[in-house]
Amino acid sequence: MVLGMLIPFSSHSDSIEVVGTNVTGSKTFRLTLQDNAKNIQLRLVDQSGFTLYEEAIDGPVSYERVFNVSSLPTGNYKLELEYPTKHQILPVEIRTTSVVLDQSQMVEYFKPIVSQKGTTVSINMLNTKRGPLKILVYDTENNDLLSQSNLRGAVTLGKQFDFSQAKPGNYLISMTCNGQRYSQTITIDE
Repeated sequence: MVLGMLIPFSSHSDSIEVVGTNVTGSKTFRLTLQDNAKNIQLRLVDQSGFTLYEEAIDGPVSYERVFNVSSLPTGNYKLELEYPTKHQILPVEIRTTSVVLDQSQMVEYFKPIVSQKGTTVSINMLNTKRGPLKILVYDTENNDLLSQSNLRGAVTLGKQFDFSQAKPGNYLISMTCNGQRYSQTITIDE
């Protein structure tokens, strides 16, 4: 199914605002992002996790758009806004004659940040939900699991890996926290 977009606008808002219409028979909602919105991946996802609509907002820009979801069946969906450092998820309920979005139900997760300096790789995360962070490190050449770590209990989580004895190549770091999965590939040079 295709999600139709009705009207793009320019906006000068200081925060995220999502408004569902209150007009009977209107299945639209408006999304407004702050003036410096940049590097945001916007997705509308169904109950099965299938992405129905996706848009990259490169910015920095002001962003306001009205979305028409009348072609979608009734049910529960998620509007996802993925920033470089966080992930916001807003439930969207499509009813027979309307769409309901309650911004107070928005959930925000901070993403783990992977940084590399030479052969040292650091992973840091602000963990306001206090969920455990599972970190798996794979050698992408052989698909071998090289390391597994579980960090938990703190608001800030951090882990360093020393790749000085590792052979040159690519390594995949897979991280799971609060039901969200993130991954990043690093390269170790000679």
